[in-house]
Amino acid sequence: TLAGLAAWCLSGCGYHAVYGGSEGARYEVVAGRVATSSFEAVQAATAGVRSELGPASALGSGYPRVVVEIVRIDERSIGVRDAGNTSPLARGSEVVVVGRAHVLERPEGPPGRDTGDLSRAAQFAAGTTPSADAAARSRALRDAARSLGKALGRAILGLPEPSEG
Repeated sequence: TLAGLAAWCLSGCGYHAVYGGSEGARYEVVAGRVATSSFEAVQAATAGVRSELGPASALGSGYPRVVVEIVRIDERSIGVRDAGNTSPLARGSEVVVVGRAHVLERPEGPPGRDTGDLSRAAQFAAGTTPSADAAARSRALRDAARSLGKALGRAILGLPEPSEG
């Protein structure tokens, strides 16, 4: 009876995630369709997906694959300041990266589980020089894309994830 109790305890409770896919699946993460020229956003988003799948022991190679798509990057100015006799200037900007991911079970198969569009934003202060401004924008873009990738990874794992964050 002790052996039976030990076997029952080791077999698990039988519960599993409601939204999860194949238990124990290992995914290769690849970039898919990209509707922007920002390759750093694509790299950061795929790295973000990998950083979520890794601790869950869900990284592998081949198929199934998680295909990460960057749909668009939006940018808007925030905190406008009066510049005296010239036009008003933005004190900062917000970058929003919108993307999605889906699972391909085999090379010629239809896309499987789809996360739908998710977005993540990051803000940055205007730089004192054009090069400082470009560097701050680049950091914010990578931060937003990596955060998006993490959200996509959690969604692929079946964890609840808000569409905006």
